[in-house]
Amino acid sequence: GISEDITERRQAEEELRASQRLLRLVLDSLPHNVFVKDLDGRYVMVNHAMATFHNLALEELQGRRVQDLPGPLPEQIAVLAETDRQTLAAGHLIGWPDVRITNALGEERRHRIYKVPLHDGRGRVQGILCVSEDVTELKRAEEELRASQRLLRLVMDAVPHNIYVKDLEGRFLMVNRYMADLHA
Repeated sequence: GISEDITERRQAEEELRASQRLLRLVLDSLPHNVFVKDLDGRYVMVNHAMATFHNLALEELQGRRVQDLPGPLPEQIAVLAETDRQTLAAGHLIGWPDVRITNALGEERRHRIYKVPLHDGRGRVQGILCVSEDVTELKRAEEELRASQRLLRLVMDAVPHNIYVKDLEGRFLMVNRYMADLHA
């Protein structure tokens, strides 16, 4: 008989499994959608946030493309394909601050997306890593703030008296039109 010492191989395999468990733990603890796609656009790795967004089990996402998912509209699919194309063409990390994506429940959500090409050990591109943060509430709050600021400006400018706001050092932070015209 022939025998072979496979202790090192078994140790390497166990280290690989431990590393994979740690990666899965890290990915699934993130609140953002994180996924890896191959060059054909198929999901090869996704986290729980991504699965939840699409109302699917992790296993159901594996091997699918964005056009196979419940929710995203054709124009959104085209935008996402274009972000992939731009990422691969650029060859480095690229971000998009406001991409609209419809989820499986039919809700349009706004995402800040970052994508970077993934390279193998020889430097060849093998796929794309994406982190997608839901910024719907942030964008809504920003829009409400801008509307509130516009209303404040309208009210201040409608008053025919000097109105101003100063900081503690006496610098003007805001003046209404009446005061600005008076001191122009």
